[in-house]
Amino acid sequence: MTQIEKLEDLMTKQVVTVTEDTPLTEAVVSVVHHRFSGLPVVDRAGKLVGLFTEKKLLADQSYVHLRTLLTLFSDLQYYKKKKSAILEELKEAVPLDMKKVMNPNPRTLNISQSIEDAHALFLDPATADPVPVVDDNNVLKGVLSLSDFAKYYKVPIRAAVREEDVDRKIDRFAESFRNDFLVVPRFRVYTWIISSILFGFAGFAIAMFFILRISV
Repeated sequence: MTQIEKLEDLMTKQVVTVTEDTPLTEAVVSVVHHRFSGLPVVDRAGKLVGLFTEKKLLADQSYVHLRTLLTLFSDLQYYKKKKSAILEELKEAVPLDMKKVMNPNPRTLNISQSIEDAHALFLDPATADPVPVVDDNNVLKGVLSLSDFAKYYKVPIRAAVREEDVDRKIDRFAESFRNDFLVVPRFRVYTWIISSILFGFAGFAIAMFFILRISV
């Protein structure tokens, strides 16, 4: 096993981030797409200003529905074609941005700290996942997650995280929904409706024809 001596050798350096003005819907899309448990919030200078985590929002039932909805439509052709329109509607339904939902004072690690310091921090269940890694000027340098430890040590650093169970439930719900329902473009729905109306009129006309013929 390769010896890891520095925190920067273990952390993820290519970090996906959001800003305080990022809409909640966009952050959730990123979380769903990358299968993250949280995202660092930074300013224009790259300094950490907060942390957005699913754990903080799981108590909000509307958030769970939003996450489920985006998971459900993420791989459907209809969603891909109408993605921007759907997101705009969701933004109106959930008018929140990162500034309103983030943790402005998350636990962090300094890039100069040791692997042992990081290990001890993660042993505390109150520690959010992931943990931002910053320099002395609070500039974000990377993130450290439970999965980083698990991949290296090949064992979980602490008990299974509750969010993973939520992810599995959401995935099962979305898969079940896909199997039971069909999402089609609006044009096709209109075509079906118009066809049904025309068939209805045709049936009514035929019925009236036979009724009048019998009467005669």
